[in-house]
Amino acid sequence: ADGSVVAGPVDEVVLTFTGESVEAGEGFVVLTPAGEVIEPDVLRSDDGRRFTLWLDPPLVAGEVAVRWMVRAADAHPIDGSF
Repeated sequence: ADGSVVAGPVDEVVLTFTGESVEAGEGFVVLTPAGEVIEPDVLRSDDGRRFTLWLDPPLVAGEVAVRWMVRAADAHPIDGSF
């Protein structure tokens, strides 16, 4: 969740939406503590509501940011970050 603190390396981030959606535009990007922008491997659930971002190598300690952009079932774009 936004503002969460995790002890130890992070190798996945899960985003869950209230309705079906698909990646749009840049999709999902992660800003590492070192300031590097990475594009994680993304797995979309069968119902189209949950996206798992796989981070290899795992993120190390520090503040990270996740930016996302999807299209809702009615095709309107939705984006945000945490």
